[in-house]
Amino acid sequence: MGKVGKNKSKWIQIYSALLACVLLIVVYFIVPSNWELIRGIIVALIAADLLYLLFAIPTETRKVLSQKVDLTKNDIITSTVTSTTENFKQEIDQLREELVKKIEENKKLSNGIPIESLYLLQGLKGKNNREPLFQNFHIDRSGKNVSAVSFLWADTYSHCTINASIQQFLIEGETLYFLQVYFDNKEGSYGCNLSIVPQDALAVDNTSPKRKYLLFDARIPKEASQDKGNLSEVAVAIRVVNGYMQHWEYARSSREYIQLPVSGEVWRTLHIDLEDKDQWALFDSDGNTSFKVCGSEEDPNFDIISFVIFKFGKTNLTPGEPQGGKGIIDIKNIRLSNTTFS
Repeated sequence: MGKVGKNKSKWIQIYSALLACVLLIVVYFIVPSNWELIRGIIVALIAADLLYLLFAIPTETRKVLSQKVDLTKNDIITSTVTSTTENFKQEIDQLREELVKKIEENKKLSNGIPIESLYLLQGLKGKNNREPLFQNFHIDRSGKNVSAVSFLWADTYSHCTINASIQQFLIEGETLYFLQVYFDNKEGSYGCNLSIVPQDALAVDNTSPKRKYLLFDARIPKEASQDKGNLSEVAVAIRVVNGYMQHWEYARSSREYIQLPVSGEVWRTLHIDLEDKDQWALFDSDGNTSFKVCGSEEDPNFDIISFVIFKFGKTNLTPGEPQGGKGIIDIKNIRLSNTTFS
């Protein structure tokens, strides 16, 4: 019976290897295609498994035929199921530990920062407690909200200019604050733009509750009409920067911005849909274009919103960059909501 026991043990190993091979193939197709390191490890394990099976099955088959061992079906099934189950559990546990380890390594940068926290590298202090407010432009240098703008950008090669300042007005006894922007885009240039910092320099956590829309109020101030060269209608294009520091254009495809027209002296609420994946394109000229994130090259992930970038110009009748022109525009109360009017 010593030889019988050895043969049974060999066939148990073969069945375990077969099950492990099937499992590895399933895992290979589940793991995202851009996890190249993990998929490479899985392919190597499958290859080793198949090599063992190609050698072991013919060898053990010949032994069984030569020995003509008389074992009942019940003995074979009972012994195989019991031992295979135990070996299979061990294989699963080992594979799970390896996958978890590789996934955690893949989610971190070389300095140990989780990749979903890349926004911390841009000077933000953390993320907030899921408040819907993004920025109200009420600056308090002695408090936390010390700045509302992180950068102003103009196409200096084309002699474009942009500047901005915080203004305030009194309404029904309450002081409200807004950002007033002067811009001058030359024809054929890239549009002037600026980046808004979140309130208190804390990125907005948009996970629970999840909010569908980003809203802001805008108008063309009365003083804009004093210069006949100013645009009576300003086109606003938007990029949103997520927790991975990826810049996403509110656009049907790259550089085909969905432009929001602003005209008139009365404040008007505008919105963009954060959940409509067909209206977002990854911007490749700024932000994180190096650290790959599972699935995020195809779909935006706005669980965390770190910056909002506004681009200005003349309304383009076709999807694209706002065109050349100069003007003044006021913006206030940037916030998240599940409605388009709150």
